[in-house]
Amino acid sequence: MTNSVKTNGPSSSDMEYYYKSLYPFKHIFNWLNHSPKPSRDMINREFAMAFRSGAYKRYNSFNSVQDFKAQIEKANPDRFEIGAIYNKPPRERDTLLKSELKALEKELVFDIDMDDYDAFRTCCSGAQVCSKCWKFISLAMKIMNTALREDFGYKDFIW
Repeated sequence: MTNSVKTNGPSSSDMEYYYKSLYPFKHIFNWLNHSPKPSRDMINREFAMAFRSGAYKRYNSFNSVQDFKAQIEKANPDRFEIGAIYNKPPRERDTLLKSELKALEKELVFDIDMDDYDAFRTCCSGAQVCSKCWKFISLAMKIMNTALREDFGYKDFIW
C-alpha cells in the first residue's frame, strides 16, 4: 500500500514560479493605482498576506510596482488580499499613533464561494467548478447586478 500525501492547492514552489513568471504585477499596480505613476491610491493601500502556516500579515503597502513585485516574491504568500486606501502608508502603522491611521475608501467587493452552493450542485463540490455549476455563479452575478442597479442605483461595474 502506498502512502499518498494530499495537498491543498499549489505548493510553495508553484507560488514562487507564479509570482516570478506569470503574475501581472504591473497591470494590477496600474489598475489599483489608477495611474502608471505611483499615487496615494497604491502607496497608501493595505495588502494582507496569508501563508501556508496559517500566519496572516496585514498592513503591507508598496511604493512602486518594483517594490510590490519584490515584496510579494520575497514573502511568497499563498494569497494576498487587497484592502482599503488609508490616509498614510499602512506599513508605517507601528510608527504612528493608532488614531493617526484611518481607512479612507475601499471598493465594494462580492466574493461568491462555490462551496456555498454544494447543497444544490450535483456535479462538483467545494471549490471545484465545471460548466454546469458555473451557471450558479452566472445567476448570482445577474441577481447582484439587478439588485445593485435597481435597488441601490449603481451604474458602473467591473465584471
